[in-house]
This record gives sequence, structure tokens and C-alpha cells, in this order.
Amino acid sequence: MHLAVIIPTLNGGETFLKVLAGLRGQSLPPQTLLVIDSGSVDDTVPQALASGAQVHQIQAEEFNHGATRELGRHLVQGDYYLFMTQDAIPAHAHLLENLVKPLAERQDIGLAYARQLPRPDAHPLEAWNRRFNYPATSLLKMQADRVHLGLKTVFCSNVCAVYRAAALDAVGGFPPVIMCEDQYVAAKMIEAGYAIYYAAEAQVVHSHNYSLVEEFRRYFDVGVFFGSQAPWIVDNFGAAGREGLRLFQEGRRFLSSSGKTHLLPQLMLRLLIKLAGYQLGSKERLLPLALKAGLSLHRDFWRGFPG
Repeated sequence: MHLAVIIPTLNGGETFLKVLAGLRGQSLPPQTLLVIDSGSVDDTVPQALASGAQVHQIQAEEFNHGATRELGRHLVQGDYYLFMTQDAIPAHAHLLENLVKPLAERQDIGLAYARQLPRPDAHPLEAWNRRFNYPATSLLKMQADRVHLGLKTVFCSNVCAVYRAAALDAVGGFPPVIMCEDQYVAAKMIEAGYAIYYAAEAQVVHSHNYSLVEEFRRYFDVGVFFGSQAPWIVDNFGAAGREGLRLFQEGRRFLSSSGKTHLLPQLMLRLLIKLAGYQLGSKERLLPLALKAGLSLHRDFWRGFPG
């Protein structure tokens, strides 16, 4: 078994040092560590080299969530490819072991993704969002689960996820999409008969305190993905509306039970902003290129598109 870890980077800073240190202390160390850097001006590249990683450098405008990961898996060989982000800090020494174990035990599992724990400085709503999307109980998701899980069937995250190389090959790898390349591959795997495993026992520390503007931009891009780039996922697994309603209902209960009801208006505002961003992004074909680039969190994605 050959495990290759692939991490895209850009100015990883002190957090990336913690990621590297966490990987060095794993009970199942990777045979290969590849860093794909897109123009860091800090010590990210020297830090990666000092840790024994291979480094492949690209221009900033070349970065793409799907295409860069697809490049990475062709630069190194592996039976399993584990993709991480530069700010996903391993929470314990058994992260990689707990991620790979289900794939080693069951040949029908195409990928497994880790639980994300909120950072100590996470806003209460962001900490709740992590608990909502990454609960304490592991879950095996298969094609039949679309009936009750809907779009959640294909939910996963390349913040920290391991893929069986043969399964990734079978579904054609990662597409050059604006984001959600992980859910695209997950949906392809489910359609091909593979299962997806959420490994709650594999944990990384990762969260973001997005501003309202950043929240809107991010969900604009999510809307672009589901509305224009992969509408077949919504057709086959259902729309995100049901999940948004459940998020509000459970979020309201959480705020009530934890004595944080003063945050209820902010919860509602953030959900409305996400919805507005998603709806506008899903209709991006009606918008001029300059406006799409201005609304997007990933503005470089629109570079080279016809105006």
C-alpha cells in the first residue's frame, strides 16, 4: 500500500508548519508528500522542502480546485491519494490511519473524509456549522441513501479526504470546476456503485470566520457549481433547500439550548445571504463576465472566459 498526501499551498504561514508537524507524527506515515505551491512569498516552500516534501510550483493564475488536484495525482504514484488543505491541522496521530482503514477493509469504498473540528477562535455559529456538517458519529453512504439523505449523500470535503486510486481513475478524476470538486467526484463514485465513508474518528482542526461578504461570494460559487457546472447532481440527488431548512431548525435549537439566542438574527441573516449567493450563482449564465468575477470568491477562475 502506497499512501500519497497532496497539499495545495499559497502562503501557508505558521498554520502550515503545524500541519507538517502533525503529518510527521502520524502512526501511518505517508510514503509520499507532495506540495503544489501557487506562488507563495513566505516560507511555505522552504518549510515543505525541509519536511521532506516534494514541491511542484505553478503560477497563481494556474490554480484551480479540481485541476490542481488532478495534476497532483498524476505527479506522484499511490494506491491511495490523501488531499489536504494547508490549514487542516491533524488533531491526533491516528488521522491518516483512521482515514485509510475503511478503504483497506472494504473494496467498495471509494473515498473517506475526515471530521473537522472548529478552531479555538471559531465564532459560535461557525463552531455550530462544523458540528452540523461533521457530527461525532461515522457514516457509510451508498446509492440507496439518496432517498433519505438527498444531496447530503455526496457531501464530503477535500479539506482532508483520502481516495482509492482505482476508484478515482474509474470516474475520470477531478474536473476543472470553480469549487466542490470533492462533491463532484463523490457523486460520480456513488453513481458508479462505490460507497463514501465519513470517518468521524479521523479529525482535523479547521474552520473559517467568514465575513458576510465572503459568505455571499462563497455561496455564489457554490451556486455556479450546482447550477451551471454540475446540475446533474441536483437532478439525481436533490436540491440543497431541505438541508438549509434543517440547518436553520437545528441551529435555532442549538442557540436556544446554549443560551445564545441573541445570535439567532445573525444565523438567519447568514442563511439568507448564503441563499441569495447560491441563487444568483446558479443563474451565472445570465450575468456579464465582469460581474461574475466581481461576485466570485475565486475570481481567477473567470480569467480567460469570453466576455
